[in-house]
Amino acid sequence: MRQSGFLTFWRGGAISAKPVRHAGVNDAEVHNPRFNFLRVNLMMSTNNASAEAEAITDEFGFFDDWEDRYQMLIDQGRKLPPIPEQYRNDEFRLRGCQSVVYFAAERGDDDKITFMAQSDAAIVQGLVALLLRVYSGRTAAEIRDTEPDFLTKIGLDSHLSATRKNGLASMLNAIKSAAAS
Repeated sequence: MRQSGFLTFWRGGAISAKPVRHAGVNDAEVHNPRFNFLRVNLMMSTNNASAEAEAITDEFGFFDDWEDRYQMLIDQGRKLPPIPEQYRNDEFRLRGCQSVVYFAAERGDDDKITFMAQSDAAIVQGLVALLLRVYSGRTAAEIRDTEPDFLTKIGLDSHLSATRKNGLASMLNAIKSAAAS
């Protein structure tokens, strides 16, 4: 088991800057981009979705200025690893977004759904990061039961352009649809 440095800490979780060794994981898996993306999910907070949404609300509540909130949103997006190459094609491109957004969902044996997404636009990538924090790695029931109220609480509903709101709605629909099937 090797230790690694961390890029950022969230309440109870972190994203690793270097490959992390997990018991039972071989070298080929550590260097597999899919495993590295999923590692983010494994290292994220153990809070439930509602608690994670509340943590986001608290974090954004520290800022009075929307310029600072946008910067935090952009910073959150920069910390996401790229989506695996196999999902960067039209089959996984989210419709309804002006920017390019690739989105994929995988359900594990434990009935938890891991979401992977990436955008070419900085603010949209930040929105992706927030949604993944709340919804990725949760059971379908928890995803269905968790409303995206935190987005309104942090004021995004009144500070996003109409096209970004449409893209956000498309992503939320994709998340909820994955949990419904």
